[in-house]
Amino acid sequence: MYQVVTNHFLWDDEAQHQRVMLNYESARVIRMGNLEIGLFKVVYSASEVHLSQIQLMPKYQGMGIGTKLISVLQTGCTQTKMPITLHVFRSNPALRLYLKLGFNITSSDADGHMMQWSPFQRS
Repeated sequence: MYQVVTNHFLWDDEAQHQRVMLNYESARVIRMGNLEIGLFKVVYSASEVHLSQIQLMPKYQGMGIGTKLISVLQTGCTQTKMPITLHVFRSNPALRLYLKLGFNITSSDADGHMMQWSPFQRS
């Protein structure tokens, strides 16, 4: 995430540590075999499911892992009729993935977009 973050802010180790630690109890390590290759953080509330963070080591990006994780989350949210929200930096290549998976931009600021996917929308 270094390149994406520094497209918008100066890198600050403490700020990034705080970002990783936010909702850390909701984090799941993404594994491929015995290797830890990323982090998937989903926060559940009464009104929505928030995809707080999904990060994969660069070597494992573009392999369909993020697509699979989000698709499984969408299937579960279809069953529970819960929308999924997320925030993405404007310069994050994952924006294309979220749009492809049916997320819509609900608001924007100078640095990023709030997005939502709803089990009720038609693709």
